[in-house]
Amino acid sequence: MALVEVGDRDRAVTLTAGDVAVVRLPENPTTGFAWSISVSEPALLTVESSRLRRDGPPMPGGGGEREFRLRSQAGSPGRVQVTLARSRPWESSPLEERTLEVRIE
Repeated sequence: MALVEVGDRDRAVTLTAGDVAVVRLPENPTTGFAWSISVSEPALLTVESSRLRRDGPPMPGGGGEREFRLRSQAGSPGRVQVTLARSRPWESSPLEERTLEVRIE
């Protein structure tokens, strides 16, 4: 399993078939902003789960981390672009976007 911290800059990671990558991003859902994820090649890389990890007991205004678990699929090698967007559901454009390039060997 690879832990991927996607900071202010875009990142790249290499996985083999069956590997799991965990992507964590800071999130405070009480602001209305939440992270979403899209994968350019879902046949090569699937999103297994998305959950909010709290820093402690739930408190009003308390934040945490959004954790996405991605699994590379068996098959042909390739490159997948993962787009992470932080937005409010009722707004048309995200506040910020980050990309992760995943190379599957």
